[in-house]
Amino acid sequence: MQHSSALIPAAQHAGLGWLQHIVAITAPIVGQQITWRARPADPGMLRAAAHLTVHLDLFVFVVLGRRG
Repeated sequence: MQHSSALIPAAQHAGLGWLQHIVAITAPIVGQQITWRARPADPGMLRAAAHLTVHLDLFVFVVLGRRG
């Protein structure tokens, strides 16, 4: 959601309404549990592991004011 503070107002300015926010998990899932675990061996790897992406944010917008 790091870009939502700029994305949503820009979409509204363009005549779009925010409909939905969907989170897509990209980490491995077994059953109903996320199985990915970071186990770095040193502090440098720990800092890198803290910034791994394990999901994607998908924003769904609709065009406002139009009837089809």
